[in-house]
Amino acid sequence: MARLLSLWFTHGDVYMELEVIVFVRQLIESCDGVMCLSSFESAANYQDSFNSRMKMFLLSLLLVNVSQAVVVEVNEGKMFVLLPCQYSRVIFKNHTVMWTRNDLNPKSVHLQREGGDDLKEQNQRYSERTSMRPDALDSGDFSLTLRKPTKTDSGKYTCSITDGQEELIVRRVWLQVKGSMFMEWFIIILFCVVVILVCIAYVYGAHRNEALQHRAEKV
Repeated sequence: MARLLSLWFTHGDVYMELEVIVFVRQLIESCDGVMCLSSFESAANYQDSFNSRMKMFLLSLLLVNVSQAVVVEVNEGKMFVLLPCQYSRVIFKNHTVMWTRNDLNPKSVHLQREGGDDLKEQNQRYSERTSMRPDALDSGDFSLTLRKPTKTDSGKYTCSITDGQEELIVRRVWLQVKGSMFMEWFIIILFCVVVILVCIAYVYGAHRNEALQHRAEKV
């Protein structure tokens, strides 16, 4: 990939620069920030004549893309968690909003068309636990409500819109579901109670044995 990027940047005319922008934008949307940054740096090291102005432009595009990602944290046991996704561009007809997790099979978490939700290919672990605004395609609010989040729901979610041919990634959301605070405190308290009971039993046993031994000596 480093050689491919280097070949792209050997041309200085405006047309080729526009082609580079399109190419890199597609590259950014198809990979994670660290991987893309590594590819850009490798390309820069491969060819000394790499245009510094274009490099800064590409890195700025990368930073914009990374800034689109958000981290959402929630404690297990909560009633629901909201995964934010806002789209400000014009939405034409026959578009579909998709929430997916690429580490799952099937990867579909929630899908909404103009006629409403389409959950035929939804991963069963999310069955009856997801919802979106009925007017999502009109309002541009693609946020997803996930009910009763569990630790297994932790992962990277992708919010995107498609016309059936091309897909545009709107937002990536990293969801982290932490253990229930109630359960953690319950386990801690239970452990303390067990320790106290063991100590009491030990003291009582030692005292009882001492009393029996003292009584035996008298006899």
